[in-house]
Amino acid sequence: MSRYNREDAVTDHKHSGDKFKPNDRVKRSNGTSGCCGTVKDVRAELTAGRVEPTHKEREKHLMITVAWDNGTISSFSPEALEAAK
Repeated sequence: MSRYNREDAVTDHKHSGDKFKPNDRVKRSNGTSGCCGTVKDVRAELTAGRVEPTHKEREKHLMITVAWDNGTISSFSPEALEAAK
């Protein structure tokens, strides 16, 4: 997997990465109350395409790496996060 700088990831991908940048405070956007975290990295990753058996393409997707206040680190799509208030 190759790393892109933030500008390349935004240019190469159909989703905008302007929503988050490193050191932004975020929380999950699924409506549950949980801990907040800090964005550590914004990158494009190659992931499997659609789940259809005949569709074997790999697609680039923007991923946000978050260091949560409880000490864990995880990656999410930008749609799964929102800015913490």
